[in-house]
This record gives sequence, structure tokens and C-alpha cells, in this order.
Amino acid sequence: MTQYGNSDFYKNLKKPPFQPPSWLFKPVWIVLYLLMFVSLTLIIISPSNSFKIYAYITFAVQLLLNFSWMPVFFREHKICPAFIVSLLLFLAVLAMVLVYAKISVVAAVLQVPYLIWSLYASVINFYICEVN
Repeated sequence: MTQYGNSDFYKNLKKPPFQPPSWLFKPVWIVLYLLMFVSLTLIIISPSNSFKIYAYITFAVQLLLNFSWMPVFFREHKICPAFIVSLLLFLAVLAMVLVYAKISVVAAVLQVPYLIWSLYASVINFYICEVN
């Protein structure tokens, strides 16, 4: 976010009063990606389970949506479509947590911070969409 967060486009947007400071995004995402990696590792090493294919699919879908948001918001300047991407991301993470829980409760619980952060990010994105 640093390269994008410093752009004139982003600086000129009206942001919500509850938005965290820009410096916080990088450490949060580092932790969330580490938790994703640990959770996925727990899923991979868990005993065979008919839900594993769904775990891999939901992981791939949420990761695709995760990587799609920044170009839509920052490169294309499509704030409201980015909100739709963020909402879909939240739903994909929720699906991932629910599927993971059928395989490894620990893997699912490790994704709860990501679930909460994605909802929070969606609320921020919605606010930005509405006021800009």
C-alpha cells in the first residue's frame, strides 16, 4: 500500500475518521499473510478429508480477490467497484474459515483476524465510495 498510499489520488480522497494510519497497513498484512501460510500448511498436512478440495478452492478465490483489490482501487481509481471486490473478499474469507473449520479448527481460528480485517477494510472502502 505504501507506493499506492502515497499517490495524489489516495491523498486527495476523503477518508473515514476510523481509518487506521497508513503505516499500520504493512505490518497488519504481514501478520495476516503469515497466518494464511500457517493455516494453509495445517490444511495441507491434515489427514485426508473430503473438504480439502474446497479449502484449496476457497483459499485460491480469496487470494485472487485479495490481489485484485489494489489494482481496481489504486490503479484504475474505481472506488465503488473496489468495494464490491472487498465485499466478495470478505465473503470468500468467511467461506474459507467455514471450510477450514471442517478440517482444522486451529487453521480456521487463525483466519479470524483476516476475516475481521477484511470486514473492516470493506467498511472503510464503502465509506470512501460514498463520500468521494
